[in-house]
Amino acid sequence: MNTTSELLDRLPPSDLNSEKAVLCSVLLDDRYMLDVLGIITEADFYSVANAKIWRAMLALHSDGKPIDEITLVDQLKAAGDFETAGGTAYLIEVSNAVAVPAHAAYHAAIVAGHARRRAVIYSACEILRDAYDTGSDPGELVARGQKALTAIEPPSGKGDPEPIGKAVIRAMRSIDESCETGQKPGVMTGLYGFDDRFGGLGRGELVILAGRPGDGKTSLACQIADHVASRGRNVYFASLEMSNTELATRMLCSRASVSSRTIRTAKLTTRDRAAIVSSANEMPNERLITHDRARLSVHEISRAARKVARDGIGLVVVDYLQRITPVNRIVKRHEQIGEMTDGLKALARELECPVLCLCQLSRAAEGDAEPRLSHLRESGSIEADADVVFFIRMHPKAGNDTGWWSDTTGKRWNAELIIGKGRNMGRGALRLECEPAYTRFRCIDDPVPHDEFSQYGGTADGF
Repeated sequence: MNTTSELLDRLPPSDLNSEKAVLCSVLLDDRYMLDVLGIITEADFYSVANAKIWRAMLALHSDGKPIDEITLVDQLKAAGDFETAGGTAYLIEVSNAVAVPAHAAYHAAIVAGHARRRAVIYSACEILRDAYDTGSDPGELVARGQKALTAIEPPSGKGDPEPIGKAVIRAMRSIDESCETGQKPGVMTGLYGFDDRFGGLGRGELVILAGRPGDGKTSLACQIADHVASRGRNVYFASLEMSNTELATRMLCSRASVSSRTIRTAKLTTRDRAAIVSSANEMPNERLITHDRARLSVHEISRAARKVARDGIGLVVVDYLQRITPVNRIVKRHEQIGEMTDGLKALARELECPVLCLCQLSRAAEGDAEPRLSHLRESGSIEADADVVFFIRMHPKAGNDTGWWSDTTGKRWNAELIIGKGRNMGRGALRLECEPAYTRFRCIDDPVPHDEFSQYGGTADGF
């Protein structure tokens, strides 16, 4: 008999004594029901009899009734579960399982742990069964398996109810730290006009950067990622459209003020080469982690980002939403997009860093049309899940023959960053100066001289 068969023939992990201890603790003092409600559910009990007793206790608790031997028997009989729950003999056994009801949470944690182990076994068996189906798509099989296993992960405890006073203490600590250091609590983008006005990107927020093809979404995302990584923060960049070599080339050219066209056309001068070498030596090579696969699911992105986050993480970038591989190809497209944005939002909350996700706009946003939330492709869930939605728009036919607009102060601009939604920043727009040859941007109100445009990193102050 092989190892797999031996494993499958074993009984699933369980601890019936701990299950009875939980039930007995509640019977002895039903106040401990509140301690175990957030730890276990009916499905966590391995014994059918114990699960039915727990269900009866839950019903009594929901109705505001006391939980004791008499009310429990009445509830089991009313539900028709008295005999299948073991009858009088088993209830007597349960009522004598422990002497100290205060240990209820400890025993409940043991029950929950065994339940998760069983869930892993059941999921692994389903994955094993599906893997033998030669007609199934391997990529979809892996994605389903990852989703099933992720769902079994123990709760982090961050979402447990707590008095508002604890949150007030954390908020005051953050406020005091900001006052003492002068540093903004958000993640700075390097667009100084934006950072000064809006405080950068919020930690734990899903930020959508939307635009039409060719409007500079990837260029701006690369610039922000480079800035964050240059400040000593890890950045995970999932690129579903460009290879990491293309991303590196774009960033090097931007830093060195060298047009990527000179590389394509083999017209790189000795001076250009020297500038690129200098930029390569200054790149945050170990901080910016790229993941260039044409097929990536949200679960694969989340798993990779968690690995990066073990050493701390400042930003996650996904380029771009519509290229993410859906877990379920059968459901409608808007449902697939909903699962993706929901997963990315959950990742931002879990890692407590911004997730910057690029997104395509529909053709309705072409020409002179002002970008709107309704222009987001499959917009419903994107608009609902995102904390912030940016639109980037180029102006190829601006106010004069050179392709630039000029404001009353004479400052030039040829692009806009429009805030279509901002839960904590409101709405607005910033005028940008874009140099397409070097794929880089700056706000026209940035306190950075034009001849220092390539140094969009600045200093670490205010990160």
